[in-house]
Amino acid sequence: MDQLPERTSSGQQDGTTPQPASRQLPSGKNSVQRITDQSKGLVDDLKSWVDLRIKLAQVEVEQRVQAKVNELALRIAPIIVGALGGLFLLVTLALGLGWWLGQNFWGFLIVTLLLLLVAAVLRAVGQRQRRQNKNASAAADASGTSS
Repeated sequence: MDQLPERTSSGQQDGTTPQPASRQLPSGKNSVQRITDQSKGLVDDLKSWVDLRIKLAQVEVEQRVQAKVNELALRIAPIIVGALGGLFLLVTLALGLGWWLGQNFWGFLIVTLLLLLVAAVLRAVGQRQRRQNKNASAAADASGTSS
């Protein structure tokens, strides 16, 4: 049997070009073991890549949610401030009427009655609108079934 040529200390065989360390077979491993190790490394790299893609998707979703929350807060804040301003305006109107009439009670009573009147008018308009919508949809259904 022929013997393999001995390796020199630089890691090259006699008469051949030196191989980079990453391409050399580790001592005690054959090519199948090396391919198995590289396949495991590839699978590990693929798993870490998938994990990073999932984390990226999570971060993107979190950023979108945070942007929507900020947008909603910027839309709600003026409504809340406006409602508080309206409340203070009503209190000021009630106190002013009360001072003019000589009793705070009368000012608050007048403002309360005005608010109840506005609420009743809005309710009546809403009911009329609902009735008109109901009649219009009934008429549309009747004309659609007679065709």
